[in-house]
Amino acid sequence: MGFLFIFVRASGSLQLNQCDWVCGGKLIKQSCWLILSGMAAVIYLKICQIMLEKMVRLEAVGIYSVAVRLSEVWYFFAAAVVISVFPALLTSRC
Repeated sequence: MGFLFIFVRASGSLQLNQCDWVCGGKLIKQSCWLILSGMAAVIYLKICQIMLEKMVRLEAVGIYSVAVRLSEVWYFFAAAVVISVFPALLTSRC
């Protein structure tokens, strides 16, 4: 959404007829496993909190929640690397 906002702000408008829908579809198909793994990681971290709440006291859930937040920072770094390589991927694959 941020990229879309910056693009519209810089160019003044977004014309959908200029988009390469075939290339976009290919990229989404190729990245479906990456999207699925990101969603699975988030679900995994949240399910662990629910299970921990049922098994031990709430203080442990609080400590675990902080640790989960700290580990989620690493997902940001992975996303930053992917975003920085994204233009090169577009030119090489389409």
